[in-house]
Amino acid sequence: MKVHTQRIGDVIVAQLAGEIDTMDSDGLGEALAEIVAAQPAGLVLDFAQVTYIASVGLSLLLKLAQDMRKAKGKLVIAAVAPAVKTVLDTVHLGAAIPIETTVDAALGRMAVKAAASV
Repeated sequence: MKVHTQRIGDVIVAQLAGEIDTMDSDGLGEALAEIVAAQPAGLVLDFAQVTYIASVGLSLLLKLAQDMRKAKGKLVIAAVAPAVKTVLDTVHLGAAIPIETTVDAALGRMAVKAAASV
């Protein structure tokens, strides 16, 4: 699993590439924990290049959502490939973590949330 991050204002966009499975979950969890520790106002996970997600990856996402809430930040998943989207929809992950079709839409959601809380 590769993670590339960029900061856009007070939001971090993390582009993930590869499979989120047992082999990669520890490294990804550590990378995401470092992002949360930086206390960004928002975190967008760009899933455009994620090709597979196992149950351990789903657990990791739910923990990340909880950690972001505790840090008073917002989390949005974006640009999910169809095969991975099927898995996320099957477990109703969108009920716990917003899922947008594009990174721009996710960033727009962050701007709306930021404006609403002012």
